[in-house]
Amino acid sequence: MDMNQVYEELLGLKELQVNQVVVGATQIEVYCESRLVEGYCPVCLQKCNCVKQTYERKVKDLSISGKEVWLYITSRQYVCKDCNRHFYEQFSFDPRESVTKRYAERLYDLSQGVELQYVVVRENLCWQTVNRIFQKYARKQVNLINAFARVSRPGIDEIALKKGHKHYIAVVVDLDTGQVLDLPEDRSKQALVKYFQAKGPDFCAQIKLFCSDMWEGYLNAAKKCFLMPSL
Repeated sequence: MDMNQVYEELLGLKELQVNQVVVGATQIEVYCESRLVEGYCPVCLQKCNCVKQTYERKVKDLSISGKEVWLYITSRQYVCKDCNRHFYEQFSFDPRESVTKRYAERLYDLSQGVELQYVVVRENLCWQTVNRIFQKYARKQVNLINAFARVSRPGIDEIALKKGHKHYIAVVVDLDTGQVLDLPEDRSKQALVKYFQAKGPDFCAQIKLFCSDMWEGYLNAAKKCFLMPSL
């Protein structure tokens, strides 16, 4: 295993491929790009691989061995051939944020019950960034609960990774709104049953239609969790 693969393991961001790492006295710079072969159009939900342009994003991640970690990510803008929508590929962090999702969640946890200025100083960030993340995640907790509460027609599909056609990540979508709800880490039947049942009996009972391909894990999970005539 080379050093780039070591950092891929340390980062644990399965959608990113590390190309170069520069280790300094106080920070680690990681230059990377997406592993994903394609993206999902947020309008028509079709898979897209037509790239219009690329640009580099600078994103802060959780520290390693006391050193700040900065990701320099080559990101792609897609053009959907079906509806002509232009959109940027999604990672496990907000495309408008300068921090990864897990680091944002860490900042939100640190902000509980303390002055935000404490987090600003501790993490070497500006107050506006910490405050924005705190407000965003406070709203997100409420909105995510409400989003799943409204879903009656969920769909689940996969996006392929670059390293071989047998490597995928799952995507859960609200078919009525086109909203990407979640990216479950494990797509096995047992994990999906646990995932959906954790949403509660009211969620499972409100599902009127479930859409997926014919993979047995998806179908069996749906049969186990949802009471629908077609299943």
